[in-house]
Amino acid sequence: MLIGYARVIKFEQNLDLQTDALKNIGIEKIYVDKVSGVKSEKP
Repeated sequence: MLIGYARVIKFEQNLDLQTDALKNIGIEKIYVDKVSGVKSEKP
């Protein structure tokens, strides 16, 4: 089984291009991650 990973930094960004590209090369399981570092605490 081929596994893929797609990530965006801003919540308003779209994962469709990444997930479509992964599916087109035969990826069977795709993990997605939406991360925003703007609101996280920084030292």
